[in-house]
Amino acid sequence: MLHSQIRKLAISLALFVLLGAATARGQGYKLPNGDVYDAFKADGVVDKIAGGYMDMLVGDKRILVSLSQAKINEVFGQFRLDRELKFQLDIEATAEPDYLARGQLVSFSAELDARHTIHGELQSLAIILPSENSKPGVTPAGATSLVVGEVNSHRNGVLSIKTVNEQGRPLAISAKLADGAIIKAHVVDLSLVKKGDVVHVTGFNVPANKAGGKTAALGEVVSFELAKSLGKGKPGAAKKPDSKEGKVADADGKPDAAKPQPAMPVANGDPRPTGPIPGFDQTPAAAPAATPQAAPSGAPGATPEPSAAPDGEHRKGSRILINDYFSIDRDQGFDFDSRPGK
Repeated sequence: MLHSQIRKLAISLALFVLLGAATARGQGYKLPNGDVYDAFKADGVVDKIAGGYMDMLVGDKRILVSLSQAKINEVFGQFRLDRELKFQLDIEATAEPDYLARGQLVSFSAELDARHTIHGELQSLAIILPSENSKPGVTPAGATSLVVGEVNSHRNGVLSIKTVNEQGRPLAISAKLADGAIIKAHVVDLSLVKKGDVVHVTGFNVPANKAGGKTAALGEVVSFELAKSLGKGKPGAAKKPDSKEGKVADADGKPDAAKPQPAMPVANGDPRPTGPIPGFDQTPAAAPAATPQAAPSGAPGATPEPSAAPDGEHRKGSRILINDYFSIDRDQGFDFDSRPGK
């Protein structure tokens, strides 16, 4: 009897592995349904970007890249993986001094005395995104200290920074920017990305049967280098971040956090944030219940298909028109292309 129970347990475990776990292929995965998402890494330039998708050019090769956690969850969300898959976006640009504004988080190195007074002028400064590794504080590093804090004001080249001291108590620091100081800004507003900007993508190749005849990839870690600097009345003028979490904005410039997407469960040893994932089931999702088939268009009793396109989109048959450049074919799932004459 014990032998029979052990055999049943072994069969159950085998079925669980077969149905619920993806097989790692290097940095890619083979899913239980047979689809293979091999590792993808490429450097190129932006050609078009809209609606959470991007056309990037790598030499003379065009690659369609998705830019959302939702797409990652759609592909991998129902399977157990050996690590967390979390969409990460970083947009880097140089910035003019007038881009600095109240509420931004900044980081710089400076020589401080015992009263936390800065000696000299700042030659460089970075505007950074809030994270677990970039909390306000003063960290001694040899002859200088690393300061992370929030801009309280910026007048006549002098910054007032709110931070905390080594004991965690509130601290105000004043810092003067040197003429020609180098300012690097890190933002998450995709509306700032333009054609010709440099892009680096790490993610997964989309199988040919899922890519609608295109070369496509799921972006997991995507970073852009903007050709134009920020500030001086140019697009991307300084504004206070939407929240302490640094909401990701879609290609229309609106935050994507209105419908937050859960990250994948994290594996032990992964340095990225961990925690419970509300509403996320690590076992394969049950197949959706069958729905009655509508009568063909024009057939007796048929009713017009209601339009359910999101705001800013227009439906044309099975195709959702994002704008004058892109459309997504709901039947193909992943595909979008340029419309004729555009």
